[in-house]
Amino acid sequence: MGFCILCKVILSALLCLCFCPGGTQSALRVIVPSPVTVELGSDIIIPCSYEVTDGSSATSSSSPVTLQWLYEEKGMDGRTSPQRILYKHGSTIYHDNNAQYKGRVDVSADLTLTVRQARLEDARTFTCEVVSPHGTNEAHTTVNVFGKPTLPKITANSLPIPANTLEQIATCTSSNAFPEPVIVWYKDGEKMDKSAAETELAVQPDGLFSVTSKLRSRPSRADRDSLYHCEVLHWAPGEGPGMPPQQKLLKSAAVNVTVHYPPQRVTLIVEPATVKEGDSVVMECSTDGNPQPSSFEFYRVFEKEERRERLATGVRGARLTVPAVRRSDSGVYACTPTVTTPGQPGPGLTADRKALSVHFMGEVAPSSRAPVVVPRGGTLAVWCTAEASTTLVCSWVKNDQVLLKGFKLRKQNVGYTDMGVYTCVCTLEEVPDLSRNSSVQVLVEGPPALHGQPSTCVDVNESLELACTMQGFPRPHVMWSITGSQSEEWEEQNALLISRLAVSGLESAQQEVTCNASNRLGTDGRRFTLSRSCWLQNALVLALAVGGALLLALVVVVVVLVVKLKRRRGRASPDKTPRTSNNEKPEQEPLKKGSLVDTTKV
Repeated sequence: MGFCILCKVILSALLCLCFCPGGTQSALRVIVPSPVTVELGSDIIIPCSYEVTDGSSATSSSSPVTLQWLYEEKGMDGRTSPQRILYKHGSTIYHDNNAQYKGRVDVSADLTLTVRQARLEDARTFTCEVVSPHGTNEAHTTVNVFGKPTLPKITANSLPIPANTLEQIATCTSSNAFPEPVIVWYKDGEKMDKSAAETELAVQPDGLFSVTSKLRSRPSRADRDSLYHCEVLHWAPGEGPGMPPQQKLLKSAAVNVTVHYPPQRVTLIVEPATVKEGDSVVMECSTDGNPQPSSFEFYRVFEKEERRERLATGVRGARLTVPAVRRSDSGVYACTPTVTTPGQPGPGLTADRKALSVHFMGEVAPSSRAPVVVPRGGTLAVWCTAEASTTLVCSWVKNDQVLLKGFKLRKQNVGYTDMGVYTCVCTLEEVPDLSRNSSVQVLVEGPPALHGQPSTCVDVNESLELACTMQGFPRPHVMWSITGSQSEEWEEQNALLISRLAVSGLESAQQEVTCNASNRLGTDGRRFTLSRSCWLQNALVLALAVGGALLLALVVVVVVLVVKLKRRRGRASPDKTPRTSNNEKPEQEPLKKGSLVDTTKV
């Protein structure tokens, strides 16, 4: 193999002697992109091409082209020397016995060199040398290999930091970078000064770099919610062959640190916002410092007496609980911290005050607790009142229907249907769920009034049931003219009474039965005619009613037809005689020549 390579070298030299004019510049131009940038572990691809500069065609000669790929090797003395990777003559490729590139390189038909799985030591100068009948020339390129660092890992200081004290805020680390990376710190998206960080750079056994940066700062009260993050600035390959390398950023997560600072203000919160008697009230005291004081004192302030009363019952830490508040608990309450973080001011803070208003509503009192009696046709007037902490909204309700809104209910010309229970429902305008009510029983007095016709014909059967329906109050007393099984249904709400009489064994063909109702205000009655021919009487009454209706309809139709007929005649026969005044006869116009005259009218 060594002998063959030697032969090729000699052949190349002879070709150069034959085709390259001595002492003149080569007509061959070799082109390679520079620089070539790749990421560690990826393939290095270096295109190589050539062109003839004297105007002749690069393929005009039948002699094959000879190609050599070389790289610069730095020796122990610091000097560099070219080392060949491979040799190509025509379509034949010869690989040198080079330990660094053995099995990792290849060359394509268009002279492109490919180096697989780039290493850090591949960052050097490569040379493409071309020998052709047009001359010999070479071109150089620099290969840069970049190691992409890992995502930066940020670790925040887990201990609380006193405000305005220089302490370590966070640590940022990244590894596997090449060349050296740079860490930049940010607070709330704003770049921080370089002097705020201490950075350590280390070389890993594989030649890559790891970097650690520690951020130190003096956080203030304003930094209690600040977010810190770091970014690793590193070099990366260019967008394509011949393009310069570019800088890229890798961003970490954001972290927050705990800052301790003294309180400046005390806040008292009362829940719920709207309070009524019986509610449980919670008062919570807090400050704008960090951490919160461990205990607080609560007071009830009596401004008129210029004194305050300390509250001990129900206090637990920062909370005061008042169960089942009463209207007497209304007033002004205050709180202050008793103990704060060592070295921080606390008891000297101004206490925060809040007014507690306990809403209440007393019992709803109607105008009368006894039943209200109103004569039938008279006027009903009832009202209600209640003691309350704020504006009351009342309405009158009967049978789940709102009759009106207001304290007074007034209704004229009342009837039996107006009897019943009237409820006054009151609520607080500011506390809708605080509601109370009271009811009034309304009774309407009047004599009995029977329903239906005063006289009715009933068909006689062996047994039948008669019924009288009436309204009246007080409850009427009913007397039947004959004996039988009597029962009654009484609806006091509407003063409605139904009296039923069941009779049997009737033998006479016709007889009369009366139903008389009475109370202390009057009487009323109804007569029933029991007959075996009631169906005939009822049919006759029905026939007379139907016949009367038909006769009335016929009269209406005749009148309408007569009116229409008169209107038509009036339009068909207009008055031909000219109208005159003062009973004067109209003057006759002289006959025109050629006019026709009806001699029968002369």
